[in-house]
Amino acid sequence: MTKGEGNRPEGQNPSPASPPYTALHPMYKRMKQTSLKSSGGKQPRKGRHNSGTAQQRPSRAQAKETAGKMAVDRLKQHAHAAHADVTGKIREAVEAGAGKELPTGDSYDMLPAMFGLQVEAMRDASGTMHDVVAAADQVPAFTVFKMQGREITTAESEALEAADTTGERMDCLHVINDKVVLDVFDTQYSCALRLVKRAEHACRQNVRTEEYGGAVYLITTRDINRGEPLLGYWEWEADDETRTRTQSAPLSASPPPPLGSW
Repeated sequence: MTKGEGNRPEGQNPSPASPPYTALHPMYKRMKQTSLKSSGGKQPRKGRHNSGTAQQRPSRAQAKETAGKMAVDRLKQHAHAAHADVTGKIREAVEAGAGKELPTGDSYDMLPAMFGLQVEAMRDASGTMHDVVAAADQVPAFTVFKMQGREITTAESEALEAADTTGERMDCLHVINDKVVLDVFDTQYSCALRLVKRAEHACRQNVRTEEYGGAVYLITTRDINRGEPLLGYWEWEADDETRTRTQSAPLSASPPPPLGSW
């Protein structure tokens, strides 16, 4: 007979050993009370890990702020990807010799046949008429045009901006680098692309301008339908926004503006 078997009848199996801590064991009670205190008096749910601290749900304002930050991050990633894609398309077109160079001056007779563009008088959101470059036929996405104009220094461009009261001259300045700016206002040196107007919101732009290899190029970001004006988008300061309001397009993403207005 082994130790602990007592006077067990012959043939009877020994009872299984009791667990070290049962519901009646005083040590088990003390462990359970300590766990309840650390969890705020709540029983740990079955199947879930109990970290020992009560987790608080974020408030509605916190959740909204987090969602907003995530949306901004996604927009930044999309903008960076779009910028890289546009720059790559410009590089491909320039290396392949496919960048289109419009004739300088204020004669636009050959634009429709050679470049699919035309200059029309269109009315802006305030009712003011402007000469606008538009699509004479459908212009495919990622069509690249070379901007032409007179290269001036940064100091000269700042002086022109300071003297500009209408905003027309300011819209014709394109930065090449920190020392050189391309001025496309003068018809003697520039082409019809100087008539590209500013959209009031980025969602309405259909062209972008980018510097590449010491020159400025304009690229279409989507297919542009016949009669649709070419609209770019660039940031303005508060004073610039006020004095150039008449050149803005209405805030809208779709549909494209009708012929004769933008």
